[in-house]
Amino acid sequence: MAKNSLLTTKKKKKVNARKAKTGILSLDTSRGIRYFTNAFHTDVETKVCSAIIKSYIKKKFNKETTRSILANPEFNFTYNHVAAYCYYDGLSDVDPIPESTHEWMAKRFAELAESGKPLVKAAKAKQKVNVYKPSIQDRMNEQLSEIIGDLEEWVDMQPSSDIPKIFDYLKTNTVAQAHIGKIRSYY
Repeated sequence: MAKNSLLTTKKKKKVNARKAKTGILSLDTSRGIRYFTNAFHTDVETKVCSAIIKSYIKKKFNKETTRSILANPEFNFTYNHVAAYCYYDGLSDVDPIPESTHEWMAKRFAELAESGKPLVKAAKAKQKVNVYKPSIQDRMNEQLSEIIGDLEEWVDMQPSSDIPKIFDYLKTNTVAQAHIGKIRSYY
């Protein structure tokens, strides 16, 4: 029996599409730091630079220097060429980075460390200042003493023959229920 060629269909082989490499992974590191930096500018988003630079700083510098460098504003960590250097410096089996580039980056990080020292000192001073913050009970006692002081003054101003109407005073000044029991025990 001959098979009808119109009735039979071949199953198509499933083809998995590969994702194209983008970002840092797509860059060629075999052509040197200059080519890598130029490609870094075009292929890597600026928002990635901050994470690369900050992780490099945490690995390469001591704790105090790292703290002072990272105290600087965020815009100091968004430069593509600095991020490219930081990423390339951590790679193995690549062409060496020129000494002039190392010197320039060392100077850049030293400037950031110097500009960050006052910021770290200001942050520490801000943390050390202990301002007295009264508790709720302290505030209630202060309000109660003001109310009792007003009542004492009001009673002193009344003639001796008139009986002061304290209830009207409490009502007009909207004294809290919590204060009334303490006022009663005071008098």
